[in-house]
Amino acid sequence: MIKSGRSQLEIHLMAQEFSQKSKILFRPKRLEKKQRSKHKKIIFGVLFLIIFAGAIYFFFFSTTFQIKNALIIASEKNISADLVAQVQNSVRDFFQMRFFFVRRDNLFVFQENELKDYLISKFPEISDAKIERSSEKNLAEREIKIYLTKREMAAIWCETDLASAATGELKPVEEENFEPVTSTAATISESEAVRPKEEIKKCFYVDGEGVVFEEAPLTFGALIVLVKDFSGDEISLGARIAEPKFIEFILDARDWLAKNSDVSLAEFSIDKEDRQLRGLTSEEWQIVFNESQTAAEQGFIIKKVLEQEIKDKRRDLEYFDLRIENRIYYKYRNQDSKEDNTQK
Repeated sequence: MIKSGRSQLEIHLMAQEFSQKSKILFRPKRLEKKQRSKHKKIIFGVLFLIIFAGAIYFFFFSTTFQIKNALIIASEKNISADLVAQVQNSVRDFFQMRFFFVRRDNLFVFQENELKDYLISKFPEISDAKIERSSEKNLAEREIKIYLTKREMAAIWCETDLASAATGELKPVEEENFEPVTSTAATISESEAVRPKEEIKKCFYVDGEGVVFEEAPLTFGALIVLVKDFSGDEISLGARIAEPKFIEFILDARDWLAKNSDVSLAEFSIDKEDRQLRGLTSEEWQIVFNESQTAAEQGFIIKKVLEQEIKDKRRDLEYFDLRIENRIYYKYRNQDSKEDNTQK
């Protein structure tokens, strides 16, 4: 029985020894395979990161895809060499800006509209900046062309203060081709009847879109549309001081009267209280306009009254007023305010 017990113990010990030997002989091979697989993954991961980082650097941070040259082209003769040089410097500044750490002169990041908006905001005198990239055939040149268009002056707009004023009364004249409007009197406030004293502060060039784009000298002349703004609003470069329709109305009124009725509008003014538009003729009488009607319609009324009613007394006029639709009011200088000039 003892021998049998020993044999069982020996068998058990032999089994343990065999198990340990099997671990030593076979388990390291499985571990070795796992370790090799793990090492491969690490190596491939590192290689991927290196390639990815290299690609990011190559496409976004190296000079390979940076715009090499920006050619500024003045599409009009009124663009000075000084303005072109300033725009060139601003383009360089724009390219130094970054989009998520990437310079904006990178071909993959560069946006034409962003540069265009930047230049127009920085230079109010520029109305458009058309940008063209190099063609695909010449992509290696990495060049852009910027075609500048400068705003054209439509009027000179002046900040003006009112110093003194006078009063007057308007008298109506009903046109036979217009339906009468129920109204027995129309009066104008102080500063409306005669030309007031004034103090001009600053003047600016304004284009047809109503955008203020450059400081201007106070200039008078037959070819210049002068607008004196008594509204008290501060004028700043790049701001829209008036709507395009308002500018168009002023130009149309000036041109229509000059062409059809021999009336020369020397300047326009905008009232402080109600921003009412007025025109001052070269004969020193005013026209108070109605912006809800076209300049041609009002010009036709003025022409008819001048020919049929005023005739040779034009130089004695003080003003015309067309603010009330389908009616026109006028007054002579030094006229008794109670005198009735109504035409029925």
